[in-house]
Amino acid sequence: MLLSQPAPTFSDLVDQFPDLGAILWDLDGTILMTEVVHANAYKTIINQNDEDLDESIDIAELEKKCMGQTDPRVFKELQQLGMLTKYDEKSFIEHKNLTMRSEITKWKTEDLLHTDLKNLIISAHKHGIKQAVVTSSERDTAEVLLEHVGLREYFQFIVAREDTEYNKPSPQPYLKAMDDLELKSNEVLIFEDSEVGLTAAKESQSHVIPARWYY
Repeated sequence: MLLSQPAPTFSDLVDQFPDLGAILWDLDGTILMTEVVHANAYKTIINQNDEDLDESIDIAELEKKCMGQTDPRVFKELQQLGMLTKYDEKSFIEHKNLTMRSEITKWKTEDLLHTDLKNLIISAHKHGIKQAVVTSSERDTAEVLLEHVGLREYFQFIVAREDTEYNKPSPQPYLKAMDDLELKSNEVLIFEDSEVGLTAAKESQSHVIPARWYY
């Protein structure tokens, strides 16, 4: 797996942010290259339940719909396109979580996680920097993904879609994480890839680095 831009090293971050106390990580597209995994899960469910639709649903288009978005938002958009009409939101999310658990087993860690990012997360942990994941995904999905690639132990907690009233682009998920860590914005660095996520991160008033390495 080649990165479109280099990931920073831990020493880079210490030099740039001397007051660094915590790193908050978006998950999909930032830590892991998983938009395609989500897209394949959507396609599997669509093909199982919409027999009259064209089998050649474009994965690239589904990936775009997934970027930075919650499952309820993507579900609503797909329903507006005439898909997944047999579901309500609750039943769809339950099915999506089960499908993701099956889908993730098809992927090797090295296909989803670059070594440089893994090394950065481990190095920050060794140096006592607090870390948390702030994601628009469901908690069950986030837990499965992090366990699959062997990273769960390095994060103190996960702020998932269901943990806040408002999701990205609202800064509320990041503000909750900062409050839980008892840190001020100048002590926090956020990595984000999507425009939705970057808007949320910047509005939290924390330090922000756009994560473009998987693009």
